[in-house]
Amino acid sequence: MIKTGVSYILNRDLSLAARDLTEIAASCDFIVHTFSETDMYYHRKQVQAITALSRKKGLEVYLDPWGVGGVFGGETFSRFVAEHPGSCLKTKAGRIPVAALGDKEFRKFFRSWLELAAENKPDVILWDEPHQAGMGYSKSEVRTVLDFLKEMTGHAQAAGFKNAICLYPQEDSYAEELWYRVLELKSIDIFGTDPYWMLLGRDIDFVESFAKKVYNLCKRYDKESQIWIQAFRVAKGREKEIATAIKTVYASGIRNIAAWSYDAGALVTGLGSGDGKKVWQMVKKTYLEIKKKR
Repeated sequence: MIKTGVSYILNRDLSLAARDLTEIAASCDFIVHTFSETDMYYHRKQVQAITALSRKKGLEVYLDPWGVGGVFGGETFSRFVAEHPGSCLKTKAGRIPVAALGDKEFRKFFRSWLELAAENKPDVILWDEPHQAGMGYSKSEVRTVLDFLKEMTGHAQAAGFKNAICLYPQEDSYAEELWYRVLELKSIDIFGTDPYWMLLGRDIDFVESFAKKVYNLCKRYDKESQIWIQAFRVAKGREKEIATAIKTVYASGIRNIAAWSYDAGALVTGLGSGDGKKVWQMVKKTYLEIKKKR
């Protein structure tokens, strides 16, 4: 069965969301809602209303700890790191504004995120690019990230939610180790990566390589495989590459495909696309095409 989805970020206007969700539901099976620290403090009711409406539209709901603690993907600030400098990551140059995943205060805070996330009754928690300092990993960071994920995905599983994870598309030895160790976690249901070829200056072969890798590993470890498609910062004239990427992922055997994001990056400075409407139409059109192949 093919599952298609898209992320929906930042908008908290219910009337606007109602229009967008109707459009999304026409080609998608699930939606990823970001739930940042700003949402925790100021938009809880709005997020609850939008997630409830998503379910009414027939969409499976993923919730993403977007930018929480500065340790997940997301273009947003962390209140936690501002209020808890002693819980921030130590480097040779001093502390940086990123929560240390092994810190007790941050883990306590993140358990509170999970409790608030549960109010939205998500089907899936998306562990979006968990990291420490930058995209790379050291040996100690692999252990710390894994330990954090083991604890927190366990809490989510106990609460009745599925766990999906998106790890960086890297091939160095420590990244490889993290991939394999995460795949071994019984609490992980969906495993994927985000080979954003345009963002990283690569070609479609980059997408194909990681799609095949994810498919084969998930088959070995009995996980559902997922690939994220770049639908932000798309230069005008390159929209057709999105269709090629989606079809490439489908051809690899993967049946859970998601795009970031519905607005083609328009709501985040620096992530907008040359022709956002065309980007979304390309995503929608290609989703509907591959669904006909069922």
